[in-house]
Amino acid sequence: MERVQVNDELVGYLYRPETANGRSVLFVHGWRTQQSKYAFLGEALVAKGYMVLTVDLRGHGESKGDWRVNSRKDHMEDVLAGYDYLWSVAEKNDISVMGCSYGGYFAAILSAEREVRSVILWVAATYPDVDWEVAKPEINYKKTEYATEEVYRNTALPKNENRAFRALVAYEGPVLVIRAELDEYIPDEMTKGFVQCREGIDQVMMRGAKHSLSGDEERKEQLVEIVAGWLRRN
Repeated sequence: MERVQVNDELVGYLYRPETANGRSVLFVHGWRTQQSKYAFLGEALVAKGYMVLTVDLRGHGESKGDWRVNSRKDHMEDVLAGYDYLWSVAEKNDISVMGCSYGGYFAAILSAEREVRSVILWVAATYPDVDWEVAKPEINYKKTEYATEEVYRNTALPKNENRAFRALVAYEGPVLVIRAELDEYIPDEMTKGFVQCREGIDQVMMRGAKHSLSGDEERKEQLVEIVAGWLRRN
């Protein structure tokens, strides 16, 4: 694992395999967390021959910025910068993207912005298009027909509702949606919304799993098996 400076503001960790399989994975972490929490995924995938890059979004972990100020527009730019950095160092430009929660939102959008082999959305969240350039805590749901965040999160949203859904509708590559049975943060209605964007999207329900797998070594191993197995086939 190598600490890398993706740009002047962003810090990432690059996992280089000893025996490369020619494929790479960009991992995008969730809101108010950091890439170091997901080192177990990087370590597991690099052992299977994947080059992996994890990046701290602005205002998180070792990167500069302030989560109270940085917008989704800022964080999408961070994801694009991470992708472009990985593209520049990978032996082959064959990149899949995996995002967790808030990061899943950006992973979906990335499929419309860059060449992506496959997309993995783990307990992914989504958000309305309004207030794209304001800080996430300041999104004003009253500007939408849903009025509140709670209603938005618990509504079966149409597949043209937001950037992330529209990106998946247009994306023709493989997609895996990983849901958590006991998710206490992301309503199942929201994660199911990603599955309903188009036909052919794979999904897995992790039984007994919560939103975070911190301290749950058994389900971390299960997640690795799910992700590695699916990537091998896709």
